[in-house]
Amino acid sequence: MKILLIADDDTLKKKISEHFKPKGHGIINYTNPLKGMNNFEEIEPEFVLFNATDFPRHWKIANYFLKQDIPHVNPVFILMVDDEFPMEEVCKAVYLGVDAIISDDYEGEEYLKHLDQLFARFYSSQVEIQQPLLLETPETRIDFMFMNPENFQLATGKLTQLSTEGAGFKPDKPEAVFPLVKGTILEGCSLRTEEGIITIKAEILNNSGIMDLRFLSFSDNGEELLKNYIRDKEQK
Repeated sequence: MKILLIADDDTLKKKISEHFKPKGHGIINYTNPLKGMNNFEEIEPEFVLFNATDFPRHWKIANYFLKQDIPHVNPVFILMVDDEFPMEEVCKAVYLGVDAIISDDYEGEEYLKHLDQLFARFYSSQVEIQQPLLLETPETRIDFMFMNPENFQLATGKLTQLSTEGAGFKPDKPEAVFPLVKGTILEGCSLRTEEGIITIKAEILNNSGIMDLRFLSFSDNGEELLKNYIRDKEQK
């Protein structure tokens, strides 16, 4: 696995390198974000770790160029931020397709474990997702909603990935779900397809602005309806 780190923090660079190189991963570091962007096509990294604290004005264009330059690699862009990173910028990151947002507070082993989990999530997904299932038209968009158990507000959005085991959920308002942690159980989720509404109980596997969900149970014949929906989409 090839990891491109764009950061100026020497301690962070050392920690990332010492942790991932023994695992057999290639680590390439740039302290100049423009030079890093210019070499996306040559390097073809599977993962880009971008420290927005060091380079707050460059992460948006870096994410854009990464996805445009090497779409065949399906690269993952992970944004590293500090506690001062505004919620408005978090919302922009989710809207622009940033794959994950993590703290740049790298003290302690938990930080590196979190990175390991993120890489595992994207490199060999915890939930088997079948694609392509979602089409960007009003007729085939899959809407998903649930009641936030922390504040009892309705969270709405669309599914970015889908299988009978789980899904990826992109909220309309990321700030409405950002505090929800891994392991949170979501009761009475509603998944709407053109065939109708399916009620689901789900568990949050990961929440970095875009959620990974595991489906725990379905009401009535919901699982059968979902299987039929996925099968129909795969045949088209």
